[in-house]
Amino acid sequence: GGAGHCDESFERSMQCCFEVVLSDGTMHALGEGGSERKVVWENRLEYAEKAMEARVGEGSVQAAVVGKGLTSIVPAGLLCLLQWEELELLVTGRDEMDVQLLRQHTVYRGVCDSDELVKGFWDVLEGFSATDKARFLRFVWGRSRLPRPTHFTESFKVHATPGCGDNRLPKADTCFFTLHLPHYSSPGILRERLLYAIRHCADMDLR
Repeated sequence: GGAGHCDESFERSMQCCFEVVLSDGTMHALGEGGSERKVVWENRLEYAEKAMEARVGEGSVQAAVVGKGLTSIVPAGLLCLLQWEELELLVTGRDEMDVQLLRQHTVYRGVCDSDELVKGFWDVLEGFSATDKARFLRFVWGRSRLPRPTHFTESFKVHATPGCGDNRLPKADTCFFTLHLPHYSSPGILRERLLYAIRHCADMDLR
C-alpha cells in the first residue's frame, strides 16, 4: 500500500550507501562495510544520525590541538569564566572596525588632523560598510580587525603625498601600518580612489 510506495520512492531518490563526504572532499564510510550497505527506509534514521556525528566530529582532532594550545597560555579553569563572545573579543578584537579608535591612534606626516584632506578621509572611512572597513584595514595593515584599545602597540600613519592626486591611487606600507594619501580635490574622488584601491589591491604584491 502507501507505506510500500513510500519505501520505494525513498530508495529511488537516495541511491546511496552508509558513507558521507567530509569537508576535505574524501568519502568516509559510516561503520564497517558502510560503503556497501544501502540506505533504505528502515535504516534512514540510523544513517542520518551517523552522518551527523561524522560531520560534527570530523574536526575534533584539530579542535583538541587548538584547545591544548589555548590552555597552555590561559589556564583551563579561567576559560570557563568567559562567554565565547568575550573570548573572541580578547583574541581577535571586534569584528567591525572602530573608526574612532583608529583615529585616536593615528599620527600624520605632511598634513595635520585639522586639514580638509584628513577630515574628508575620516568622513569617507566612517561611511564605509563593515566589509569595506575590513578591506581598508587589510590594505593598510594586512589584518581585518583592530586590537582592543588596551592592546594598541602601533600607531596608524597617514602620510600625505604632495601635489594634486586625482589621477593617483592611495598606497600602503602594510608592514609599517602606513597609508600614503594623495591630495584629492574632493571627498567624492577620495572615496572613489580609496574604494578602488582596497577592493582591487588586497594582496601586498599588488601595492
